[in-house]
Amino acid sequence: MKPHLLLIATLIACTLPVLGSEVPSPIMGRWQSPPDAAPEANICAEVISMGGESYRVQFFQEFFKRAHVLNEFTVTAKDEKIAFDHDGWSGEITPGAFTGEITRKDKPPIRFSLTKSAFRSPTLALAPPAGATVLFDGKTLEAWESKKGGTPEWKILPGGVAEVVSGQGGAGTITTKENFGDIRLHLEFRLPYQSGRSGQGRSNSGVFLQGLYEVQILDSFGSSGLWNDCGALYQLAPPKVNASLPPEEWQTYDILFRAARFKPDGSVADLPRVTVRHNGVLIHHNEEISRPTRGNQVPPPPTGPIILQDHGNPVQFRNIWVAPLEDAEGAGISHGKAPAEIELRSPDSFAFWRHIKDAGDRAGNAEIGLQLLRKWLAGKVPCA
Repeated sequence: MKPHLLLIATLIACTLPVLGSEVPSPIMGRWQSPPDAAPEANICAEVISMGGESYRVQFFQEFFKRAHVLNEFTVTAKDEKIAFDHDGWSGEITPGAFTGEITRKDKPPIRFSLTKSAFRSPTLALAPPAGATVLFDGKTLEAWESKKGGTPEWKILPGGVAEVVSGQGGAGTITTKENFGDIRLHLEFRLPYQSGRSGQGRSNSGVFLQGLYEVQILDSFGSSGLWNDCGALYQLAPPKVNASLPPEEWQTYDILFRAARFKPDGSVADLPRVTVRHNGVLIHHNEEISRPTRGNQVPPPPTGPIILQDHGNPVQFRNIWVAPLEDAEGAGISHGKAPAEIELRSPDSFAFWRHIKDAGDRAGNAEIGLQLLRKWLAGKVPCA
């Protein structure tokens, strides 16, 4: 391994302190049944902080799927302990245990015991392949410049981490000095725990491809996975599934971007396309990008910079590199035929219709919901 790649791997191995002044409660996070659980007790849960001692608890049959929520409720913790009793589901959550039972009519109750999930992105600390351009090696941001010009003012922290330093009007935003066309992009990010905030105010940032097309970065742990949540092609396409981890945990994006193609006369022959894995989970597959983020109506360029957004939050980044797109085929994340993990969501499912309604409500514009609906019914937006 080359010396600079070894340095990246070594730095990434370091552990880091909590980002902000708030320390997440140990009861927050993903919980799952053990591998040997009986089929009827094979469930998982997310415990999401809503601020103060308030938490939302939601149960599923498995993570990383858009599936019907088995049960969902908001409760108040006391001394880092939650006792719940909602619609026949009762139990207790403590930092070290999550136990409960499900009452069934004319049947014995289902008892379950969950443990904290130890899931980590499979591409954490992924080393750059031969021929890659390292954009952040843990030591310097010399590949970047500030949005306002000059050297970025971001903090370089122990462990090879760069932290956003905010400026007025997003002045802390940074952009690569080099422009790129077709690329495979890897980056790792960590979001501060901000329990008193919600929505777009909760650990917000973004990565822009060619300076125009944003893949949203946000603390969306436990959210519905909408058009403005983490992993969304902002205001264009929601992630196929919400793959967000709790705040303070390192997360990854592995992005394949195919730039627009042009006819001999300079007009656009094919729009840009993107495939995204969030924490190793496929959330966009060969998605056509119809326009730039926020509706900036400019024609797609052949090349452009990568931008990391300052949205007023001390988001951290590490291990950022780009490689030629042809290298992605061997990594199993190509633009080719959709893998088996992608499935069309049933239009008659509750989750489907709630997602459509939420998209329109959040936008304050029913047309966005209708556009999504048309795409889904046409089979153009597969969902896992």
